[in-house]
Amino acid sequence: MSARLNDTEACDPKDRGQQQRERILYAAKRCFIDNGFHAASMANIAETAGISAGLIYRYFESKSAIVQAIIEGQLVERQESIASLQSEQDLAERLQELYRAWRDGDASVMNAALFLEMTAEATRDERIAAALLDHLEREPLVTEEQDRHLCWVVVQLGPYAESALRGRLLAALEARVLASVDAVPEDMSSVTFGEPELPSLLVSTLGQLLDDAGREAWVARLRASDEEHAPALQRCVQGLLASGPAEEVLPAASKWLEDPKPSVRYLAVHAHVELTEWGQPKNDLGAACLAYLRGPRDVQGTRKALDALENAVTYDKVQLPADSAELFAQLAAEGDGERAGNALALQGA
Repeated sequence: MSARLNDTEACDPKDRGQQQRERILYAAKRCFIDNGFHAASMANIAETAGISAGLIYRYFESKSAIVQAIIEGQLVERQESIASLQSEQDLAERLQELYRAWRDGDASVMNAALFLEMTAEATRDERIAAALLDHLEREPLVTEEQDRHLCWVVVQLGPYAESALRGRLLAALEARVLASVDAVPEDMSSVTFGEPELPSLLVSTLGQLLDDAGREAWVARLRASDEEHAPALQRCVQGLLASGPAEEVLPAASKWLEDPKPSVRYLAVHAHVELTEWGQPKNDLGAACLAYLRGPRDVQGTRKALDALENAVTYDKVQLPADSAELFAQLAAEGDGERAGNALALQGA
């Protein structure tokens, strides 16, 4: 059980009511960190704060109200602290101070243990989730642990949240994905096997919750990207699509093949490769690969489409149309090495 607070541990009050509120909030943080949210009762919090169990309800109607007040108070403190900084050196020192407090479990800040308890409760209480999002959106110190907890909240609460909160959850997650887009790997298998790297986890989580309009918005980003940023963004969009529900993503794939940009057109091929389950017919994958190869394409996309098509023919017994022989002869004449070998193998299939 947490030790009771004495007068020196409480914040200096402006008045008796404010003093009591701050004593209760500090005591609640201690109890949540020491015992966990559900094990910490209102009576425990009152005892730690050194007040009667009945008095605590004059200030907070429930533990959820206490959690909201903790999060909102954290925001006010951060804003006042940052506003008082006079230089970049002050900011660097303040961020280091915040990080040390976070790492060391200081109950006066939103440290790792407390943040975990808040996140767990946010998956069950939309009011707490909204307050926690305020903290994540405006907190100057963003850590990988916070991002992982954000993914947890989105997955647990996102599908069931009311529309405004759902929109905020997705917006917060999209902002994190955009910030880490250059680190997204082409191979997202770590999400399924073992502990995923954070960029993969962010992309996978977002991909599960995007609707058709959300996916099209990301495709539009890729369409508008320049040559420098297109490769990283393409990996990101491919990961988003591969993480989505097949019954929603695959019907939309055919329209991407009509796009003039090869990176966008290849999304249809990649979606079929990733979302067609083992043992299911892959005729649609074969059709998508052929359509890609017959239109605007790039070297990397051509190689991947040929690889996917060769596997579909060899292992899934996909039948190629008779008029595809001319296409493969052209590809063999254009390419060399692996691409030519794949095209020639398919020509004789």
